[in-house]
Amino acid sequence: MSRRKRMMEDLDQDIRDFIERETQDNIDRGMSPEEARYAAHRKFGNVTRVKEDTREVWSFVWLEQLWQDVRFALRMLRKSPGFTAVAVLTLALGIGANTAVFSVAYAVLLKPLPYHEPGRLLRIYSVSARGGDQWMNSPGDIEFLRRKSSDFQGVAYFQDWQAVLTGVGDPELIRTATVSDDFFPTLGVFPAEGRTFRPEEHTKGHDQVVVLSDALRRRLFEGRSAIGQSVILDGKPCTVVGVMPAGFHFPATEHPVKTDIWLPRSLPINPTGSSRNVAAIARLKPGVTLRQAEAKLGSIRAALVSTYANDADWRLRLVPLQVDVAGDARLPILIIFGAVSFVLLIACANVANLLLARGVVRQREMAVRTSLGAGRIRLIRQMLTESALLSLTGGGVGLVIGVWGIRALRLTATTVIPRLAEVQLSTPVLLFTLASSLLVGLLFGLVPALPASNPVLRDGPTNALAPTGGGVRRRSLNRFLLITQMALSLVLLVGAGLMVRSFLLLTSVKLGFQPDHVLTFWTSLSGENYGPSDHRASFYQQTLDRMRAVPGVEAVALASSLSLTGGIEVPVRIESQPKPPPRDETNVGYQAISPDYFRVMRIPLVKGRFFSVRDGKDAPSVVVVNRAFVRKFLPGIDPLGRRLYGGMGGEKLWEIVGVVGDVRENGLALDPSPEMYVPLFQSWVSPGIPYLVRTHAEPLSMAQTIRRAILEVDKNQPIFGIETMEQIFYGASAPPRLRTQLLSLFSLLALVLTAVGLYGVMTYLVSQRTHEIGIRIALGAPPARVLRLVLRESAVPIGTGILLGLAGALALTRLVSTLLFEIKATDPATFVFVSLLMLAVGFLACFIPARRVMKVDPMVALRYE
Repeated sequence: MSRRKRMMEDLDQDIRDFIERETQDNIDRGMSPEEARYAAHRKFGNVTRVKEDTREVWSFVWLEQLWQDVRFALRMLRKSPGFTAVAVLTLALGIGANTAVFSVAYAVLLKPLPYHEPGRLLRIYSVSARGGDQWMNSPGDIEFLRRKSSDFQGVAYFQDWQAVLTGVGDPELIRTATVSDDFFPTLGVFPAEGRTFRPEEHTKGHDQVVVLSDALRRRLFEGRSAIGQSVILDGKPCTVVGVMPAGFHFPATEHPVKTDIWLPRSLPINPTGSSRNVAAIARLKPGVTLRQAEAKLGSIRAALVSTYANDADWRLRLVPLQVDVAGDARLPILIIFGAVSFVLLIACANVANLLLARGVVRQREMAVRTSLGAGRIRLIRQMLTESALLSLTGGGVGLVIGVWGIRALRLTATTVIPRLAEVQLSTPVLLFTLASSLLVGLLFGLVPALPASNPVLRDGPTNALAPTGGGVRRRSLNRFLLITQMALSLVLLVGAGLMVRSFLLLTSVKLGFQPDHVLTFWTSLSGENYGPSDHRASFYQQTLDRMRAVPGVEAVALASSLSLTGGIEVPVRIESQPKPPPRDETNVGYQAISPDYFRVMRIPLVKGRFFSVRDGKDAPSVVVVNRAFVRKFLPGIDPLGRRLYGGMGGEKLWEIVGVVGDVRENGLALDPSPEMYVPLFQSWVSPGIPYLVRTHAEPLSMAQTIRRAILEVDKNQPIFGIETMEQIFYGASAPPRLRTQLLSLFSLLALVLTAVGLYGVMTYLVSQRTHEIGIRIALGAPPARVLRLVLRESAVPIGTGILLGLAGALALTRLVSTLLFEIKATDPATFVFVSLLMLAVGFLACFIPARRVMKVDPMVALRYE
């Protein structure tokens, strides 16, 4: 019991005794018990004031003692600048990494979306029962849901697109979205200027109105009002009726892709249509839960199927909009956050070991303070004060490191992490950093404070005050912290090793084409001149001819999509096969290409021929397929001359004239799928398709020359999306690359901290045995035996840490199994390699102090104490 508490209890007892004695005296004088007690309280009212004054005095004393602790701690830390610098830097690295990663986790996973009551917003998906894939929705399905469901306050659909903006400044391609009438009310967002769309503006003929983003309004009209101004989209004049608040860009919210113009959707709705080309959102009514709304979706979908005989293999699924926006980034962010938390724990263990070693030097100080009357609580409080100052200083430096980390992520992960523009040092992030600093100070400060606060005085030949108790306990704590560091580091290194091996396998896959020296860009044909498909085909042919004449251009081609980015799929069947029901149709990739496409991409010809200029609009319909197509549909059969039904806009009969190698059209991680390639001018010609140019020189250096060739055909056509195929390949591997880099960085940091901590611990343990080692050497023990003795002592914590780390890795690395490519989470080679690495690093860190002790002079060692 503290002195203050005992004093206050004694004071309370004195007051009770005084009141009771005075009350009894008053009763003896003839007063009633009530009058006697009242008089006693009045007489001794000043005693209560004494008690309150005592409390105030003790509060002041407590503050004074705290200030003394802080001043003493600052003085002690200044006396050991090396120790202070190492401890602060170690903590700063751990806290800074946690601050940077938590700021990302908060912005992506925790921070509410900038809409009214975002927790009630949902994303609606159509899910195929055949493949379980998520797709866009049918407008008819969404309209039916709007009419039949009573669980939603609003249901809206939208379709993002791209349009050429003219009429204000230079022509440019703008991300647009056509939206239903409930779109803005469902999100709960209202314009900063003007209005949104009226119901009649969602009908054909009245839909020439637009709403602008605040960023586009500032860029186009600067300080002027945009309301009532005219802009031209795809050759059609539109009137600006509203401007949205700053920062609103839904549905595309990430830089550099931002929705800047919204238009009213005026397409007719066909409930029986199977086209799934719109995205949908919904807002739950107050009091309705997600589970309740999902329970009713099945009956609503069944009613739609029975009423309009729609495809019953599709069902609707609801996903919270917050979860949908985070997308595939959720699991990697949580894994990286777990990794930096391990780094912080390792940093704590490192500093705790430093404090334990420093406690040996301060043994005499603690013993003297104990002999002068300092209690154990007082000593613990003093040491925790020092730890808190270290952690707060480390937190301040870590905050700076966290800011640098955020800036680095913004530069490298813009296209990988959603909502990255919202990552900043917000109040929650600052509170997290402060809480982390205080918790870390308590965590690493309490462990060494407990044994150091209980010194035992002994009488020696010098009659000095020196604590010897707790030596065994101190060494046990050292070993425990060392084992913890080893285990945590090994878990991180195994995870990083799996990521590195997976990434190397992913980036070494055979693409099926050669991405070097290929430049890609897009145009978007709009306006009345390019309405008919023939006019678009004429423009494309002219630009192809112009670019072929550019010096340095080897070949040029057009394609309906770019490899590695995914494309469209169409149902296909061989001519001799009966037409299956819709639910049993087989889809394959579909590419409409110009004749030189295979030459530009250098896709090898396996059999037959490529397309030529003779395969024009009026020529027989021909198709080239890949090996995967042959394996799936024509195994063991010569495909040349075979005919198949398929294509855009209904069935069309095509004759196979060639077979080419497999290409990874849908991404690096997906195996090549069956593909059919058709001549561009034998199919529907899209108003926006990419160009591919193979050059002799560096591709980007020829971008301006190629741009001029396009503008010679039509000076009003914007060119956008200029990048090389190597950049597309880099972008396709960006998410696993970022995960691998971050996890590897944190794992290497953990390994360095562990090695330094192990070195410090072994140096301390060896120093504690200097006297013993001197005696052994004096008695004739060879240096090699002394070395083995020290290394054998370090083998136990190192081996234990590795075994515990392997067990932890087997349990935790399964979390990353979905992020790995062609490698298992229990890959034996990775586990063995990391274990050997940890073993080598551990024994290297122990060998240095062990080798130093071999050179100890026996006479110096015997005088050590």
